[in-house]
Amino acid sequence: MASILNTAAHIRTTTGKAALRQVLALLDKKPKDVGVLLVAIQLHLASGNLNAATDLLRAFFTRLDNSSEAVDQQTRFAPGLVALLVALYSKQNRTTEIKAQLKRAAAYWKQSSLSVRGTTRLFQTAGRELLSSPSSEELHAAHEIFSTILSRDDENPAAIAGFVASMDDGEATSSERLAKKLPSVDKLISSIDIDALEAAGVAKMPIVTDANKKRTAESDVRPRKAKKTRTSRLPKEYDPSKAPDPERWLPLRDRSNYRPKGKKKAKATSAATQGGAVVSEESRPATPSAVHQAKPSALKKRKGKSGK
Repeated sequence: MASILNTAAHIRTTTGKAALRQVLALLDKKPKDVGVLLVAIQLHLASGNLNAATDLLRAFFTRLDNSSEAVDQQTRFAPGLVALLVALYSKQNRTTEIKAQLKRAAAYWKQSSLSVRGTTRLFQTAGRELLSSPSSEELHAAHEIFSTILSRDDENPAAIAGFVASMDDGEATSSERLAKKLPSVDKLISSIDIDALEAAGVAKMPIVTDANKKRTAESDVRPRKAKKTRTSRLPKEYDPSKAPDPERWLPLRDRSNYRPKGKKKAKATSAATQGGAVVSEESRPATPSAVHQAKPSALKKRKGKSGK
């Protein structure tokens, strides 16, 4: 409380973002001051910035987690600060992180010998959150938390109910013995006025009149347009008297009349091959002897020309 009053004195009469800037600057100078932290969180929430308030508290917890001092650890798991973080998480529906924070805080205070105000309420909240989990590990943790409460106060009805609910099926005898310590059903409903409930009756649905009645499906039906019949599309050379080809749906390669296209084979030019074409004497090329015999005559003509 003294720290909160000191923070209010520093910011004087400023409000809004100007006050928040001054408080955050003061928090940088005193990073472990809970009073300054709470004022900064309150200013963030007043401006509607829930995420900034949550991040500020998480950063504060991180600083305390990194500290080795026992006082910082007690502040880190203070029931009030843990409850504040759980409340901020619940606004954001972060159930997994709620369970993690409560489980850590319960484990710390379970092994601590200090008696701090609010730890019993913290144990009950942590046990209730873990009890709603389908995990057997978390159910076992809830059972240990409720047993810790009963070791300190064996008449706590919330702890007895949670302890019985977290028991295994094989502990039926112990659960029946503890269930007798719970208040009876008649005692729980003794403050309920049954006559007033019957007079109030069952809540009825609002009566729908013709004025506010929506149009029915029949009144909203519009006449559908007649569909146009498509004309049949037939090939240009279609002859109804001829039967269609039974292989018309097969690919071209699978049809019986398919002939693959290939290169034409060159004609054989040798008469020695079987079935080859006969080559005439005229079409044969000149032999080397013929070419050799023709050369002297050509030389004579050239000599005669040169003699002139």
